[in-house]
Amino acid sequence: MLHIFEERELERFFSVFLRMGSHMRSVHERLGQRLSPGEKLEVFLLVAFSPLLLVLLPFVLHVSADQFFLVLSRELIPWRM
Repeated sequence: MLHIFEERELERFFSVFLRMGSHMRSVHERLGQRLSPGEKLEVFLLVAFSPLLLVLLPFVLHVSADQFFLVLSRELIPWRM
């Protein structure tokens, strides 16, 4: 039974993977509509707390700020070597 389940999952994966263009062209029904109040709150909290977390992370991780921002710059801009 497990073997049949795995084959179906693999078949589903390949059917989605091989028709990626058609999946990418289909638009979700909520796209283009206004954000709900809960979604607006989520976006606000994400934008408000991200800089705060970036400032506090060196203290939480117990690393120097210079080392943390060096790693952060390498991760955010991977082509700078």
